[in-house]
Amino acid sequence: MSQPGAETDPQALQGATTQTAGTVPVVTTAPVVVTPQVGENGEPETFGREYVEQLRREAAAARAANKTLQKKADDALKNGMSEAERLAHEAREEGAATVRKEYATRLATSEIRSQALASGISAEQLPALLDDLAVDRFVTDDGEADVKKIAAKVKTWSALAAPPQRQSFDGGPRQTASAGQSMDDMIRGAVGIHR
Repeated sequence: MSQPGAETDPQALQGATTQTAGTVPVVTTAPVVVTPQVGENGEPETFGREYVEQLRREAAAARAANKTLQKKADDALKNGMSEAERLAHEAREEGAATVRKEYATRLATSEIRSQALASGISAEQLPALLDDLAVDRFVTDDGEADVKKIAAKVKTWSALAAPPQRQSFDGGPRQTASAGQSMDDMIRGAVGIHR
């Protein structure tokens, strides 16, 4: 269902379903399931860095377009509401935003933990490192963990948490005592008794 004069991108709405909330249609998209392609040897095919970066850019653009469409749908929905309905809707949105922020912080914390453990930081060191860390700095505007910022932080931690180089305490090379003077003679000489 589209309203007269509304412009929609057919590729952006591929796999989308339309539901009505009151008098305004709400567009929801189904998650896209990607199955890995199988190469000639029967193993999953890996993709190049450029292709993966292109997919990430396209996904970010799709999220931005979806956010814009959702904003337009919310604005249209608010225009048709009474004052009480609008206040209730805003309260629900505020509660949902609080929950999204909490879970985004949890997601970032788990990403930090996993990267830190993978870099060789011990589980005993993690609580001290995470104690004063402002985890919300590692969450993007979309509510995802900022993997690049996390990797940079973990890299600095792993440099600081590296075990110190141990010094050798072997006492140096072993030498036999010189045959010139015995220990007894040295003690007598120190005390002032000469033979």
